[in-house]
Amino acid sequence: MGQFLDSEERIVNGKIRKELANRELNVNIVVFADYKRGAEEHQEINLKTKNEILTRVSNLADFYSKAENNLLSEMEEFEIKVSQWKLNRILKMEMRINKYNPLRGASYIPLPNDLANRKVAIYVQNDDYSDPVCLRSSLKPFSTPVDKVIVAFFGVLSR
Repeated sequence: MGQFLDSEERIVNGKIRKELANRELNVNIVVFADYKRGAEEHQEINLKTKNEILTRVSNLADFYSKAENNLLSEMEEFEIKVSQWKLNRILKMEMRINKYNPLRGASYIPLPNDLANRKVAIYVQNDDYSDPVCLRSSLKPFSTPVDKVIVAFFGVLSR
């Protein structure tokens, strides 16, 4: 299996590099393998890596090395846990590439009711991006010292 993964590294990294030119990615690798026990019994096993967030500055060699180590250790665990099954052949390898969309500044998540009803948090919701209310409120100095606001906030959380 290690030899197969080494032979595919250049192809995988090339495809990822091509996709990274357009956007950030969420990538994982799945290897479909045929395991054999005895002369007749076969079973298809999927070996997977966790999703990894890749950006233009990510080191693809490190990513692939980590993925390869994870796949090899998962294969060893399967062979140890389920005795007498041996790798017969590798059926295919899939690279699952998804667009990475982190939360953006335009997201609005309402406060829980117990915090919103106590009027202890300033939580600005912008409906109109051309309205500079948010900017004005961030530049306006507090009328209450910040340490009192923080103490009041932590007092609410401890109740």
